[in-house]
Amino acid sequence: MSNESRELHIEGIGTIKVRYPTVKDRIESREEAKKDSRWLELNDTEKNSLILDLLSLKMIVEPKISTKDYYEANNVLLSNIINAVIIDYTTKFQKLQDKRKKDIDDFLELMKEENQ
Repeated sequence: MSNESRELHIEGIGTIKVRYPTVKDRIESREEAKKDSRWLELNDTEKNSLILDLLSLKMIVEPKISTKDYYEANNVLLSNIINAVIIDYTTKFQKLQDKRKKDIDDFLELMKEENQ
């Protein structure tokens, strides 16, 4: 199963290369987030946001942004990049879910017609 990188244009920033996250990426992002010194003080929303930020960093192929860079980078610039990656992934994932739902609905309708 290929996980090729693709280009994502971010207005005002330029073009970056991203890939879809893997299950391993998700697990590693959660583990990295737990190492944050603020982890125990964060509420669930803040924890999930941190995990998603770190997952987004793993999705960015070029330019590579390390966890160290994440903590030291210009917050506004980095937030714009991370938000663009998250929105792009969420949009693509939603389209896949919509297609899957339509395929299932079509299949169920076909089965219903065959059983009548």
